[in-house]
Parts: sequence; C-alpha cells; structure tokens
Amino acid sequence: MPVQPKSNPLLEEGAKSYPQALLALSDFGQQVQDMCCAAMKRHLTELGDALGLPLQAKQVKPFAGPSSLSSGNIDGTWASLGAKIGRPSGAKCDLWNYIWWGDDTPPLNAVVSLSFADPEVAERAWASMRHPGSCDFDEDEREIHHSRPLEPADLTQLEAILDEMNREWIALWQKVGGVKQFLGKR
Repeated sequence: MPVQPKSNPLLEEGAKSYPQALLALSDFGQQVQDMCCAAMKRHLTELGDALGLPLQAKQVKPFAGPSSLSSGNIDGTWASLGAKIGRPSGAKCDLWNYIWWGDDTPPLNAVVSLSFADPEVAERAWASMRHPGSCDFDEDEREIHHSRPLEPADLTQLEAILDEMNREWIALWQKVGGVKQFLGKR
C-alpha cells in the first residue's frame, strides 16, 4: 500500500529557501563574531593588566557553539557565538565575549567570562569575588561570568553593550587582584 503524502510546511519552505537561509545564518554569525572580537580587542591592554596575563590581538579568535550545522550537539535548546582567547600565556583558562541563547529565562544574553580548566581554581577565584555589592556576576562549574539579558533589537548595539560589560569585568578583576594568583595554587 503506498504511503499517503502529508503536508509538511518546514520541508516545503526549506525546499524554496535553503540556500538563502544558509547565507543568512552565515552572515549573521560572522557579524556577531566580528562585533564580539572587536569589543574584546578594544579592551585587551586593560583586561590583560587586570587579569595579570599578557593578551595580544592575534590571540582573539571567533567561535561558534555548536561549531557547525552538521554537529551532533544541535538540539534547539542552546547556541553561542562570539570571541575567545584560549589559554593566554599558557594559563589554564579561556577568556570569552559572546552571546548565548538558552532555553531558560532570559533566552538571549551577552556574556563576558573566564572559564578555568580546573573547577577548584574557578571556585577559589569565585570565593574571592563573593562579597556584598559584587553586582551581577555569577559562576557555574568552571566559568565565572558577567551576563546581561538582551532583546533581539539590542544586537545592533552589541559592541557598545560588550564594551560596558568589559569595563565592569576589568574593574572586578582589578579589585580581586588578577587571575594569576589562583592559577598557580593547588
């Protein structure tokens, strides 16, 4: 018995616009990554001084998570696009400026963060930051982050938003005394 065709609007629309949708995703991702990289690069000297790690513009790289449309990590609940400095000066941490979509509230956020290879190091660094008036900073298992909810229209101002967040991030690390003090202890 032949299978009866069913209406499938996604397949029908996809057949019409798949190449244009891929181009739109690529252009969107590139624009967001470019803004995140530019914001990070603008603050490298102050950020490096505050963290106690020498940072160079050539270390700033765009990133995407999941990294491709063919990734098995795509489940429709999260995504991120931005800029990263991986292991500056051999330190066991990564520095990030990115936007994050999640299935929680709010669903879209700008994030400036530092992730550590060792969760115990992250916990020691976080312990030095937890005090009254430490504003909207948070941590999870390996990452200390500063995040701000965004509306889609806010992306036109993403660089300015990240500039302000980077200045706040720098001030926090200046107050704490940098990150090197935590990376060298066991």
